Formats: sequence, C-alpha cells, structure tokens
Amino acid sequence: MIRVLVADDHPQVRQAVVEVLSDLKGMTIVGQGSDGAGLGLELRRLWLTYHKTIY
Repeated sequence: MIRVLVADDHPQVRQAVVEVLSDLKGMTIVGQGSDGAGLGLELRRLWLTYHKTIY
C-alpha cells in the first residue's frame, strides 16, 4: 500500500488530485495540506500515526 499526503494551495486542484489517486488500486490518501503550516501539522500527525510501519 502506498500512503499519499496531498499538498496544494488551490482547493480545487487538491480535491482533483485526491479523487484521481483515491481511484487507484494500492493508494490511500492519508492527509491533505494547503500551506506550509498545515502541511507541517499533517506530517507530524502522520509521523506519530505511521512511524512504526515505515521501517
């Protein structure tokens, strides 16, 4: 499984990317970010959630 964090400052573009990737087998959208601060918070959340399965 590939986990994807989608980041873009344009909501419509971000949503379109999420829709396309969500339809692909083996991909899971695990978070979204719209700016640097939001992306940093998402990365921290994802690290705390998944870090044991990354290795």
